[in-house]
Amino acid sequence: MLERLYVPFFELVYHDVVVSSTYRGTVPGDFFNNPISVNDQYKQHKLKMVEFCGRPFIYNWSEATIPSVKNAYEFLKTYRDLMPEEMTRHSKLAEGVFKTEFGNGAYVVVNYNDAEYVYDGKKIAPQDYLIVRK
Repeated sequence: MLERLYVPFFELVYHDVVVSSTYRGTVPGDFFNNPISVNDQYKQHKLKMVEFCGRPFIYNWSEATIPSVKNAYEFLKTYRDLMPEEMTRHSKLAEGVFKTEFGNGAYVVVNYNDAEYVYDGKKIAPQDYLIVRK
């Protein structure tokens, strides 16, 4: 079976101009109720959101979704300063490891693997990400 590879064409062109979501799959309304963890079945979607630096969208708002909205905001705060930056490059560093670079010199390395990855002397835990700001 072929592996599905997502390339951020839209984000590379419009990232610093248009706010976008990076959902490339269906996720439930309680998507943000849990932080990224080994037990979170939607961690791959959250990692893709960081890799493409997308904005969380919650369309069905109600009082019951307030915890999810709060968690989405807490998640977004880890990389929101990169949202207005120009995305200048996206590359595959290794199988399951991707790097996104921004015009201000910052970059994000996302590790989708079940093993630790070392990039530029910095350890990235399994299924986690590293943000370096310059």
